[in-house]
Amino acid sequence: MNESVIHIIGIGPGSKEYLTQAAIDKIKEQDLLVGSTKALSLFENLNKKTYVFKNDVKDLIDFLKNNYAKTKIGVLVTGDPGIYSLASTIKKHFASNNLHILPGISSVQLFFAKLGLSYEEVSIKSVHGRKMDELIEQVRIHKKVCILTDAKNNPKKIASSLLKKN
Repeated sequence: MNESVIHIIGIGPGSKEYLTQAAIDKIKEQDLLVGSTKALSLFENLNKKTYVFKNDVKDLIDFLKNNYAKTKIGVLVTGDPGIYSLASTIKKHFASNNLHILPGISSVQLFFAKLGLSYEEVSIKSVHGRKMDELIEQVRIHKKVCILTDAKNNPKKIASSLLKKN
């Protein structure tokens, strides 16, 4: 793999316990780690250069464009980069040959594993930073819906919205 590659690394649900060995190995190979303060804190002991992502996507994309050809960059994303992830935003700005995506264990996988249930017939939706309009429609048409929440759109608010829409 050439050095002009951004490695988007799934780091699981946010604890070292659920990191894959492939993720650990890839993170160790990087010169610079990009991620949230919480994500970066998992790897403080590696003494890597860091860029804290604070939800300003334009700044992040500009930073990546200005640096990915010069240094080995690993973008740390919680969960699996293939589902409701910063990876999809980054993919809009870079050619596929400049990206390497390494999956991680998603919170959905962990949740259903702990319950001992299959999730193959579950509609997975996120209200993380999104409006709930689409969610309400999904709940109407699917028997099973798994909802990824955030501090603003928490379970209490979601339940209240669903009850109001009947």
